[in-house]
Amino acid sequence: MDVTQLREEVDGLTAQIRKLETKSQTLVEMRLEEKIAKEDYDKKYSAIEAELKDLRDQRNEKYEALQGEKSISTRINYFRKAFDHEIQMDEFDRDILESLVDKVVVGAMDEEGNPNPYALTFVFKAGVKFTKEFYEKIANKSDKMEIENLSTYATDDKQLAYTYAPNKAGGGWGMRMLSANGAGAIENNTAYDHEYRVNTDVITSVRIYASDDITPDNRHVSEAAYNNPVKNTATVTISTNGYSKSTEIVMPSGSSQLVWLKWRTPSTSQDVTVHVSVTGNSAARIDGTSRNATLTCRVVDLGLNPPPNPTVIDRNDGFRVPNLPVKAEKTSAHWGIYSSTWIPKWVWHPKWEWESDWDWVSTEDGGYWEDNGSWVDNGKWKDEGSWQFDYTSYTASLTGQMRLTPDSKVPTAQNSTMKSGYGVNINISTTPHTNAPSSHVTSAQNAISYFPEFAYETYWRKLQLMGYGQFQFEENKYSTYRNRVHFTPIWYPDETYRVYTEIIDMWTPDGMLRINLNDDVTIRGDLYQDWHIGPK
Repeated sequence: MDVTQLREEVDGLTAQIRKLETKSQTLVEMRLEEKIAKEDYDKKYSAIEAELKDLRDQRNEKYEALQGEKSISTRINYFRKAFDHEIQMDEFDRDILESLVDKVVVGAMDEEGNPNPYALTFVFKAGVKFTKEFYEKIANKSDKMEIENLSTYATDDKQLAYTYAPNKAGGGWGMRMLSANGAGAIENNTAYDHEYRVNTDVITSVRIYASDDITPDNRHVSEAAYNNPVKNTATVTISTNGYSKSTEIVMPSGSSQLVWLKWRTPSTSQDVTVHVSVTGNSAARIDGTSRNATLTCRVVDLGLNPPPNPTVIDRNDGFRVPNLPVKAEKTSAHWGIYSSTWIPKWVWHPKWEWESDWDWVSTEDGGYWEDNGSWVDNGKWKDEGSWQFDYTSYTASLTGQMRLTPDSKVPTAQNSTMKSGYGVNINISTTPHTNAPSSHVTSAQNAISYFPEFAYETYWRKLQLMGYGQFQFEENKYSTYRNRVHFTPIWYPDETYRVYTEIIDMWTPDGMLRINLNDDVTIRGDLYQDWHIGPK
């Protein structure tokens, strides 16, 4: 199955999913307005959720297949683009290099016949040669390069990358060791449990399992405990970054529930440790195994990679409009909380005892005592009740709309048609839907836009949150009017110019909700056509 067919199937499934999500939201609103009976609502909602789950499973399967088909062609195109346009490569792709390049020659002879040890010549299997010079001097000539650092093979989890890195001596193709995290990154072998963004309200949750009933107190254990009950709950404490919350929980044996901490991430990129502990009822365990856990979280800044300013002399003769990314979404979340109530059941426990009533009976011979007593039930009422558990379900979902338009300063724009070289504006509105308290959820807080001229990778813009769930471009420092604008490259062909945006960081105890949106304008001509030289 080719990429086009897989993409069409993924798009078709996505359309069906969004249609059902709209139907589900309409149903929720009807229930909130009491336009539909609870029994009918429950039946229809369950049917929609079941169908949604099936469609999402199908889409994820198709998406994985599509990514596999796209991987090789995307990597080859990116590798070629790196050579054609001197783009710095974040990671070295040995498989693609070896599929395209026959050999790399270190050193060359210049036009005058003098040796040039700084030249690197890439000989492609198609017969093309590509040469760049590396002028950067070795800082300490006594330093020796180990032979493994000259290999194209990864060593010690590092990767050898060829990058064009301009310097004071004039620049050139250099070799440097990069970690798998990309250009300039510090090697880090940490396995992270979660990744968050800076300055973001997030929810970190753990799942607690119960191997026995966890109840408010132990009155159900014995009569003595009933008369003098002690607490039988479990307490889960989650702490990080100056935030801490202790949550008392109850739940029936064999069940589980999420417990969470809502907190705000720091303002700079860093690693953050989350500590979790469980005290009280010994039946409560984190993930069913332990009473203590430590989570390692990475906090990253997504605003550090904006696109460079395009210029009127830019060119990209080999450009082809790329396909939109196909990334998984999580549009709804489900969680709940157990509560417990004692349901009394009063039972009479009989205790029959003989109560004597002695009377003197006189006779001719004198008399005798006669017991005229009776059996008396000296029993008592006992509460043989039990704990009843109730589960309160919560849901959350996220929807959004995106509109891409020519900037107000484009003099010749007509509706959504404009010339290349001018800027575009973006307006995004998101709406969270939930029946949970505000302590359970956040709104969508971050949005990241990607652009076709960079193949929807390499560079991106972190949008600015303008209000509750509303996003726009940040002010562009290259804009004369400081507009919230992204400039299209002047070389962009007469095609659809589509921007892709990921809406992220709506957090719930069931994880982060995210949706992917896109919209487009049409490019016809370029800004050169709006200018002419004429007499004064």
